[in-house]
Amino acid sequence: MIIMIFAAIIGVFSINLTSLSLSYTGLNRAIINAPIEIMYNSLLIENDEAYFNSDKLIKIMDEYYASTLPKYCDSYTTQYYFFNEGETGVCLDKSCLAFDVSISAKIRLNQHYFLTMTYRIGGPNNG
Repeated sequence: MIIMIFAAIIGVFSINLTSLSLSYTGLNRAIINAPIEIMYNSLLIENDEAYFNSDKLIKIMDEYYASTLPKYCDSYTTQYYFFNEGETGVCLDKSCLAFDVSISAKIRLNQHYFLTMTYRIGGPNNG
């Protein structure tokens, strides 16, 4: 009888850990593999210079996260930080060359998930 109770407890823990693992991997897939079209759709091109249109980008990113993240978490928050590389401080105009998006999510069993992704225009050597 004790062995059956022990087996049942192990079974419940296994199911909960599997559920937690699926939530973490689902969040990673949804955030890390965000479609590149989101970035392309928010580009603003003026005088052969490309910038992120911050208002449009936030709107598109929030729509994407609203459609994908609730499958894997109970609640989430996003924060955006726009900047121009090589400059100090926040980019306050609507034309920025890079941005960070920080995501905080509450997963089942009161577990928390945090991730910050950085996106920028250009390659690693040309900003």
